[in-house]
Amino acid sequence: MTIVLSPHEERIERGLDKSLTTEESIHKHQRVNEMLQNMLDDPPRVAIDRAKWLTQSFQESEGFPLTYRWALAMKKIADHIPIDIGDTELVVGRCGQGTRYGLIYPELRGGWLPKLKEMADRVGGTFYITDEDLHCVLEEIAPYWKGKTWHEAYHRQLPEATRKILWEDGDIYASRGIINAITTQDSGLVWALDYEKVLSLGFQAIKDSFSKKLDSLSIFSSEENYDKAYFYKAVILSCDAVIAWAHRYAEEAESMAGWESNPARRQELKEIARICRKVPQYPAESFHEAIQSIWFTNAFSRFEQIMAGQMGLGRIDQYLYPYYQKDKEKDILDDDHALELLECLWLNLSRVRRLVPTSSISNYQGYPHFEQACLGGLTKDGRDASNPLSYLILQSKKEFPLDFPDLSVRIHSLTPEPFLRKAVELIKEGTGFPKLYNDEEIIPLLIAKGATIEEARNYTGCGCAEVRLINRETYMTQGSQLNIASIVEMTLRNGRMLLLNQGEEQIGLVTGDPRNFDTWEEFWAAFVKQLCHLFTHAFVNRHVGDMTKPGFIAAPFQSAFHDLCVEQGLDIHQGQGKFKNDISLGNIFVIGVGTAIDSLAAIKKLVYEDKFVTMDRLIDALNKNFQGEEVLRQFCLNCPKYGNADPYADSIGKEIDYVMNQMTEQYTNVWGGKDNISYVPVTSHVGLGALVGATPDGRFAGKSLSEGVSATQGCDINGPTAVLVSIRDTKNTHMKNHEARLLNIKLTPQVVGGEEGTRALVSYVRTWCDMKHWHIQFNIVNKDTLLAAQKDPQKYRSLLVRVAGFSAYFVELSPELQNEIIARTEHQTF
Repeated sequence: MTIVLSPHEERIERGLDKSLTTEESIHKHQRVNEMLQNMLDDPPRVAIDRAKWLTQSFQESEGFPLTYRWALAMKKIADHIPIDIGDTELVVGRCGQGTRYGLIYPELRGGWLPKLKEMADRVGGTFYITDEDLHCVLEEIAPYWKGKTWHEAYHRQLPEATRKILWEDGDIYASRGIINAITTQDSGLVWALDYEKVLSLGFQAIKDSFSKKLDSLSIFSSEENYDKAYFYKAVILSCDAVIAWAHRYAEEAESMAGWESNPARRQELKEIARICRKVPQYPAESFHEAIQSIWFTNAFSRFEQIMAGQMGLGRIDQYLYPYYQKDKEKDILDDDHALELLECLWLNLSRVRRLVPTSSISNYQGYPHFEQACLGGLTKDGRDASNPLSYLILQSKKEFPLDFPDLSVRIHSLTPEPFLRKAVELIKEGTGFPKLYNDEEIIPLLIAKGATIEEARNYTGCGCAEVRLINRETYMTQGSQLNIASIVEMTLRNGRMLLLNQGEEQIGLVTGDPRNFDTWEEFWAAFVKQLCHLFTHAFVNRHVGDMTKPGFIAAPFQSAFHDLCVEQGLDIHQGQGKFKNDISLGNIFVIGVGTAIDSLAAIKKLVYEDKFVTMDRLIDALNKNFQGEEVLRQFCLNCPKYGNADPYADSIGKEIDYVMNQMTEQYTNVWGGKDNISYVPVTSHVGLGALVGATPDGRFAGKSLSEGVSATQGCDINGPTAVLVSIRDTKNTHMKNHEARLLNIKLTPQVVGGEEGTRALVSYVRTWCDMKHWHIQFNIVNKDTLLAAQKDPQKYRSLLVRVAGFSAYFVELSPELQNEIIARTEHQTF
């Protein structure tokens, strides 16, 4: 049988993978095509300038309030970081040196910085650092931050019992893989800025408004308390900083124009200089100015802090459309130039690569990034929000071959058929874009949590599969990833795990030897106790993170154009208990839920119902990693599995979900809100799986866990619609403390081929929408292509696959993660 290739696979086979994807786009957008050519040739560079100038500023500002110190550091960075404009760039602004680069944030987990040299050889996310830069890190940056980082304070203040579960003894950066505490890994949760406000006002107006607030403060006024003074000063200084940074680019462009011999390029440089003099200081008036203002704002936020997976672009087709429409009507912009400017923005985004500690790489492989550009959805008054720019951005992503930006599309019952078809045609390309959000699930849930209907309709996708409400939410602290498969193992081993200290350490509760349990109900009760015990420690982790963070992290730049921060006169990280109750107050990521459901289903059926095997023999087989027990393993593999619309397995999943939602109801964090249950792994299902012994679902020790809310790899044998039924039937829809149910579906290119395939995929998405699921994304790729890429990585250097909430280059992933993606069920029919 002839193998049908996706367009993405076809381009790789023909050697056309380093350029724009169509002959027309190559011809019309030559500058973009040229910039793409060498983008992936070298690993990203460790960019130290941000950390260097931040450190110098903090050394000089001892004694000032933290928020003001942060603003002083931003001004220092803006004034000193190197300025670079490429030979053909139209949208300018670099956060670091090199074609691709990763910034370091020593204020978070600075103690691992001496290990930066190891980045050159690690699997899953290589970076290189020059000897000169490494010397600066070791001699200037790391020594200052020793003992001063957020992570060190947080780690010191953890109760001993919680610290023992979270972190290895003797290494404060090494997670034990039971509750993977990502609290201090980033400055904040996934986020998107209010770009519309920047475009319409500019930072000069924002600065002026805060100058008036500062002037109006009085020590004698309880309403305008003088305690706000340093926050206002910090915002003013942050506005000055971003304006100064943009003006330095204007000066550089003017200088380059002075010696440029090509008249066309000289004119471009003069126009770049004019735009950088104007935005983001003043309001944008053209599409080009708006694009440049967006990038300056997004890029500068990266100097201030690292959000989980980078700063999002928000509803880009909504706030950019007025500028696109006006320029089109004035006949000063056509779609080709608009596409070129968008793709220049994508290129700038693609240069910044997330750099995570070496000890965390197994959980964050492939340079994960989540700077979502969110399209479609509903307007605040309930109309379909798609517009001509929405279609153009879909076209841009179709012809743009890199893994940036992370594109998402909001779907609802009123989504026009032409727009959905365009999104589906992009999915069929096989690069993993776009991922889809479901307004029919998300909007009612946000309203149930306290949002107005207008606020809920205006949500934006952020991160892997999360959403945020700009100007309504303020909660920023990350939580933890809970390895739920480890809880199954602890129930089987009376609170111990085989791969941690040879099974000798008591980690969980003493719930009894399951060999002595006579009924399934006894086993389930023990599992629930272990689950609630670990949830409690996850909440303790959250509490300590929340309590320590305000003393170490500030963000006056981000706070400058957040309505609630302006209203309260507070930095977004400092307003603990003072902002009105948020809608989404953090989350606990549950990892390996499919593995847990299938394992519990096997125990219930084989041990307690069919009495096919004794608990003693099952535990013995798990201890031996099923060696000599292949027959038993096959029975385990053939038990009811989640993902097949099987009520037996799905009912267990619903009970687990109920217990977890109940736990979140019992805990209120220091900001006055509840956590949410999320199913977002990034790549931690591989890293955490490496620490879990063999499980009763038939999984071998150390192998990957299931990812997101997807079925266990290879176990969803009844087709992709059955997967949707299982997810629906495991949800407790009457409970509201949940979000971000990330679903991966893998299809062969053949099943979506041609017009018939397009109609089938459109119908499937409609079904997904009608069933009110949160999220879905697709891998359209042949297994043979993935296997070929493992053998010849150079040929398949540009092969993109959907990992979790992001697409990554397959050959940049570890063999373990590559094998996990290969093992996912390759559905050949709907």
